Amino acid sequence: RLVVTEVATVSAATFQSGAAVAAESIVSAFGQSLSTTTEVATVVPLPTSLAGASVLVKDSAGVERLAPLFFVSPGQVNYLIPEGTRPGPAAMTVMVRERVAGTGRLQVDPVAPGLFAANAGGRGVAAALALRVRADGAQTTDPVFRCGPLPGSCYAAPLDLGSETGQVFLLLFGTGIRGRSSPSAVSATVGGASAEVLGAAPQGQFVGLDQVNVRLSRSLIGRGEMDVVLTVDGRRSNAVTVNVGPATPVALENPRTTRTVPEGCAVPESVTSFLTTDARVTLWFLIRGRRQGDTAVAEWYFPNGTLYTTSSWGEATTAGTFCYSASITIAGRPASSPGIWSVRLKWNGNLLFSLSFAISPPAVAGRE
Repeated sequence: RLVVTEVATVSAATFQSGAAVAAESIVSAFGQSLSTTTEVATVVPLPTSLAGASVLVKDSAGVERLAPLFFVSPGQVNYLIPEGTRPGPAAMTVMVRERVAGTGRLQVDPVAPGLFAANAGGRGVAAALALRVRADGAQTTDPVFRCGPLPGSCYAAPLDLGSETGQVFLLLFGTGIRGRSSPSAVSATVGGASAEVLGAAPQGQFVGLDQVNVRLSRSLIGRGEMDVVLTVDGRRSNAVTVNVGPATPVALENPRTTRTVPEGCAVPESVTSFLTTDARVTLWFLIRGRRQGDTAVAEWYFPNGTLYTTSSWGEATTAGTFCYSASITIAGRPASSPGIWSVRLKWNGNLLFSLSFAISPPAVAGRE
């Protein structure tokens, strides 16, 4: 027997509760018993029914349309606000095998800009690409983020803007942007400074995905991790981050967490899972091209994102290649709190890398 539940719809980019969405934007609906199983769309055009579930959106003009579906599960449905949905108050209904499973209200605006983040959730490093164009016209594209093996472990990789003869463009991906009144209605800031927007339009390959191209100014070199924000027809997006590093960054090798560090600069075993009874967790990495005066600070963060402690190496007195290690005690200390921890290494005040590691209690043997 299906029970009708209240459904909340949010932008799949920002996940901001109560915020408006836009026609042809990607959204997520949360509730209970929204389908009997989990299924992901594998064809384009997107289906309007998955695992026996469908979504109807009735706009402010009273027109009801079936929504294209990306994904359905008992607790979440990802769908596209149908093309042609009129701005204003709207209602949505989730149907499961022709019976009402959930209903909800939403506000549809002409634009509702949201930028995707690499870790999802609408914040942190942007799910974006850096397009490098050399003076001879050669182009390369790289993600602006790197990710560890655990969920939520993506971080902003330092961007090298290269020589003065080249250019670097930030390719941002979002949703709820394509309805802008004109190309000039889209503006951007990076680190609080205005940045040139070269285009904002549907990405073309993925349904509902929009792309915004932004030129990165060389004045940003060495600024480190900064917020990137769009404004579309006066509507501000969520903030995501990029990391613009120094002009001559050091070379990083084999960053990892481990239990023990061998003699010399031998690379230790990578360990990402620890027990609350373990003695310690140790951070290890190797740096090539260190200069006199360079500084390194490791910031250790609780699973809830608050700072636990820091490890500092002070100013370097010699240049060259060096390995670094720092530890925190686990057993009997606050660091024994279970969950997904993270450690972030800042080099000369700029984020160089971030790692995640899990701390969990030991298994308890069952009784017969």
